[in-house]
Amino acid sequence: MKFPIGELLDANAALHNRSNLGQLGVRGVGKPDTPVDLEISVTDRRASGFRIAGTVNTALTLPCDRCLKAKIVRLSTNFNCWVALEDAPEYDDDAIRLAPGDNKVALNGLVGEAILLAVPSKIVCRENCAGLCPHCGQDLNIEQCGCQRDELDPRWADLLKIKAKFKK
Repeated sequence: MKFPIGELLDANAALHNRSNLGQLGVRGVGKPDTPVDLEISVTDRRASGFRIAGTVNTALTLPCDRCLKAKIVRLSTNFNCWVALEDAPEYDDDAIRLAPGDNKVALNGLVGEAILLAVPSKIVCRENCAGLCPHCGQDLNIEQCGCQRDELDPRWADLLKIKAKFKK
C-alpha cells in the first residue's frame, strides 16, 4: 500500500484506502482476502518531513481458544509515524526514511504491525464457553461427554493439602 507524497501533503481531509491482509503481507491471523480499511491524514508538516496518523479497521475470523469455533473479532486501531524526507539523525529508528527521488510512502509494514498488535491474546466465542473435553475432544458447549473428570493431576496434590488446612 503506497501513497504518493504529493497526494498526502495536498489532502485537506483524511485519505481512505481499502486493501486486504494478503496485500499487506499479514500472515498468521485471518484469511488473506480479509478486507482492511485504512484512513490516514498528515498531522504535522515540516521541511524535514511529516507525521502520518491513521486508523485501521478490519474484522478477522479467528478460532476460539477454548472450543476452536470461528469467532469474528472486530479490530480498530490507531497508528502514527514520522516520514523523514531527509536522512537526519534526530529522528527515531521507527521513522520511515525516504530515499532521494522516492515519491511514495509504503505503509504495508506499519499497517500490518498495527493489526497484529491489536489482536487480543485470548479469544473466546462467548464468555461462558465450556471448551473441549481434554480426553475425548467433545465440544462441551453442545453436549457433555461421559469422560471421568475427577482425576487430579498429581502435580496439584500438594495444593489440595494446603487448601484442606485452610478449611479447618
